[in-house]
This record gives sequence, structure tokens and C-alpha cells, in this order.
Amino acid sequence: MDEIVICPNCRTENPPGNARCSVCAMPFTTYAGQLTDERYQGNLAAQVSKLEKRPLMVNVMAGFHLFFALFWPLASMLGAFATRVKVNEEGTNYVAASVGSIGPIMVTMVCLPFFIAFLVVAYGTWTQRDWGYWGSLGMLGLFAVLALPKFGATPVLAVLWIALSVTGAALWLKSDVKAWYALD
Repeated sequence: MDEIVICPNCRTENPPGNARCSVCAMPFTTYAGQLTDERYQGNLAAQVSKLEKRPLMVNVMAGFHLFFALFWPLASMLGAFATRVKVNEEGTNYVAASVGSIGPIMVTMVCLPFFIAFLVVAYGTWTQRDWGYWGSLGMLGLFAVLALPKFGATPVLAVLWIALSVTGAALWLKSDVKAWYALD
């Protein structure tokens, strides 16, 4: 049960729950330096100390973004170069080979903006930007969507990707991560 608060300025007894003195309007807050009672000390310090330490999931997510930014576009570009049509021994498919060389160039043009966007989201995640939090959720969703076409060829890998994405989203939506981004 709350106790009556005595104003340190005018010594007036105030009902419990008041934030300011009813006579002189002096605030009863720790940050104003007015309360000396032990039950008020340490609350703000405890909240600040929780925010000083970066949650582990933020480090994991920033690392995931960097990994995804570096290896997904790189793998797509290398795959496009490896699967392009080559001229056969008779030289009868030279048109297909010349047209097929455009594929890797187009993949590179598509992947470079994604690479830059992934790096920007990694920066926002690491530097505690609120758009970095939402961008990270979007990246997890993109990761899960990119796993869907893999169901035909490698269903185990696709299920693993989706499970990783769902687990990451569950850990990302925890209250300590939201509090660190001040989204509570």
C-alpha cells in the first residue's frame, strides 16, 4: 500500500500517487533529485543499465544481415555466370551464347541494390535505429519467402530456412529487443 508522501520543499502531506505537491507543485521524481526514499532509488538506474547492454539478438541479427548481404547476391551472380550458355564445339549456338551472356549482367544489376539495402538495414540494426528494427523483420520475411521456391529441389533446406526465419522473428519480437529500440 502506498504511503503518504511529504513534500521536501513545503513539508505538506500529499496523498499517495501524486506526482507533484498539491501546494507548491514540486515534482516527486528521482530524476529531479527530490526523492531520497530507498524504494524510489535505483529504478531509473536499473532501466538505464538494461538499455546500456545490447541484446544478443541484435548482434546475431546484424551478423545475419551482413552474411545475407554478402553471400546471397554473390551466390546469385556466380550462379548466373556458371549456368550461362556456352558455344558448343560445332559453333551452331553462338546466338544463344551471346544472348545468354546478358543474364549474369541482369542478375548483377538486380543484386547490387539488394546488397546496398541489406547493408543499410545492418547499419540501422547495429546503431539502434527504429527503422533498423522494422527492416530486420522485413529481412526475415524476405528470407522465408526466398526459401519457398526451394521446396521443389531441396525441401529439407527450405524447411530449415523457414524455421530459421520464424525462430529469428520470435527472438526479435521479444520485449528486451523492443525495449532496446525504445518501441515499448
